[in-house]
Amino acid sequence: MILAMFDAMDFAIVHALQINPRVSWARLGQILMTDPSTLSRRWSRVTGDRRVWSSCFHVINAQLRDLATAVVEIGCEPGRRQSVIERLSGEAPVVSIHCTSGARDLVLTVSLPDRVAVDRYVDEVVGSVPGVRRMRTSYFRRVFKQGSDWRPYALTAAQARAVSETLPTAVADPKPSPLLLELVAAIGDDVRRPISGLQGRVGRSLSAVSRGVDALLVASWVSWRIDFSHDLGGWEEVMLWFDVPQSDLENVAATLRRFPQLRWCSSMTGASNLIATACLRDIEELDEIERVIAVRFPTTRVTDRAVVPRIAKRMGHVIGYDSRLERYVPFTTG
Repeated sequence: MILAMFDAMDFAIVHALQINPRVSWARLGQILMTDPSTLSRRWSRVTGDRRVWSSCFHVINAQLRDLATAVVEIGCEPGRRQSVIERLSGEAPVVSIHCTSGARDLVLTVSLPDRVAVDRYVDEVVGSVPGVRRMRTSYFRRVFKQGSDWRPYALTAAQARAVSETLPTAVADPKPSPLLLELVAAIGDDVRRPISGLQGRVGRSLSAVSRGVDALLVASWVSWRIDFSHDLGGWEEVMLWFDVPQSDLENVAATLRRFPQLRWCSSMTGASNLIATACLRDIEELDEIERVIAVRFPTTRVTDRAVVPRIAKRMGHVIGYDSRLERYVPFTTG
């Protein structure tokens, strides 16, 4: 494992902004007992160095329904993996690209308005890329944990609670509106973009923009993300596929969620009906996760496991070989 290029305060800022991406530096400074200007400078440094990046996007289609999302496993011709990555990384529907060990070379996450669109896209676009030798598509069913919910656990429970209390409150889930959708696009790849900058992009009053941002912070159909280079931060990822009896599915997912290493977990179609990713400080941590599942759920099988030595794209952010951000490809919903 490489030497981590973050310190405890860097991770504390990341953790805090994962809870409330718009918390003021002044308020966060009070919670962390650190000068606000120091926090601002550190955020500018880690984002300027392309070690940390952020995004805001909605997860609904034009009919205000959830997008259809699939995992597409790809086997590449020898020596062609990088050219496949270069061709697909600029594609908006391909939101993530993981390079993996094992029976596949790449694992893509593809999102489009419906499964018909995903099926056609995988066949006509992904399948036509030179170097793609084979594909297997599985559709998400129920997401038990979102990747945006994973935390580096750099805050104390009291600090995390204090940051949570800075979020706006809402009596009801805000509904999508033209202004809110415009604001999502305007925030895009910078969740700290000032209100004045957002006003210039959407052409509304400062008060309307401020109220809109508060609404987006609590909207269930909006995802706010603060991501960082796990490689440079000293973490590595693994992917697990499970075959779980349907009667145990929720209990297995709940057990996995208790592990702080769990980043993301969803039921899916296919021979394996549950998929998960975990962020580990040491690969040996995987043994304990598998041991607990095996003891508590003896009829559940781990059907495959893969190390993720490189993430080439994560939720629209294209990441280079040096594990730093290269560019952002905005989502489209078709």
